[in-house]
Amino acid sequence: MAGAVVFAAAAAFGGLRPTAYDNYVYLAQAWLHGRLWIHWPGDWIDAIPYHGRAYVIEAPTPGVLMLPLVAVWGEAANQTLVSALLLGLGAAAGWTLCRRIGLRPALCALTVGMLVFASTYFYAGAVGDVWFIAHASAVTFSMLALAELHGRRRGWLVALWAIAAAFSRYPLLPAVAVYAWLVYQAGGRRGLRDFALVALPLAGLWVAYNLARWGTVFDIGFTLFWKIMDVRSKSGEPAFGLLHVPMQLRALFGLSGPAFTTAFPWIVPPKFGLSLTWTSLGFSGAFWAPLRERYVPYLWLLAILTLVPTLLYYGTGDYQFGARHALDFLPFVTALLAYGLRRGVPRPILAVCVLNVAFGLYEVIAFKYFS
Repeated sequence: MAGAVVFAAAAAFGGLRPTAYDNYVYLAQAWLHGRLWIHWPGDWIDAIPYHGRAYVIEAPTPGVLMLPLVAVWGEAANQTLVSALLLGLGAAAGWTLCRRIGLRPALCALTVGMLVFASTYFYAGAVGDVWFIAHASAVTFSMLALAELHGRRRGWLVALWAIAAAFSRYPLLPAVAVYAWLVYQAGGRRGLRDFALVALPLAGLWVAYNLARWGTVFDIGFTLFWKIMDVRSKSGEPAFGLLHVPMQLRALFGLSGPAFTTAFPWIVPPKFGLSLTWTSLGFSGAFWAPLRERYVPYLWLLAILTLVPTLLYYGTGDYQFGARHALDFLPFVTALLAYGLRRGVPRPILAVCVLNVAFGLYEVIAFKYFS
């Protein structure tokens, strides 16, 4: 029911209209025709010319998800529909996780509301542009992995969800090693074996995919995009480096707030991001998660590991509602918030959570129509 409600809200918000930034449609179409390069429609999508071909630079999981639709409808396949379905599935997985942690339904609703509406998750899933469906996919599969860890802890399924998340957004790659360790703790060698039986073949496919495109085992698409397509690279700055940390900290945790007007909607989000300080302060309830709980220290580790690549990256997300790069680590903070709510956070934090959810709903509409 939670998933259906969130999907219906996304459908109402965006009308499930196909996006022009449908890189994954082109990518799936290319795969179905036995090639890795796409027919480049123009430089409005993140594809780069490389050795006479054009390649999509984003991680591949959403392209895999688009394969059935593209097989039937070709380039008319609706990427936004898949993105909204991922959003609904992620809400359902979040509810399952909260119940397994031990929250009563009202607090499950509040926690899932924080994940969906007090972040850019709802906007990403409802809009479905290439960058946003990647985020929606990463959050959804992260929530599925966390729910499985708090449930039956099947190694092969944790691996599948973890790899699907990492191959949606590469900052989640370090999380795979932590998942493997947690599976080993839960199921011993058998659990780790089941994890490896899924993770290793998928990792091998990824290496082969990179070798075929770039001639190296790692995906260097984002770095090449920086060097080839972004004029700022001519200054000699690296795509990843410590010099970007202050900028990222300001974008994520600074005071980048909305504009205030004298007419409706009165509070208008900026076009290039609204910091977590404005949208997501209720996630501070995560600090009430008790460290004695089995998974809490690892959830903090996962949040930090997936934050680090963003802090080193040259871009903050450009045109966006909220701070979309925060979606890489917010699934783990959401689980921590659930633990904090189960323990009992101060009432002011509960009030902030409610306000964040309401503010997020209001602001996403304001961003769509007035930014």
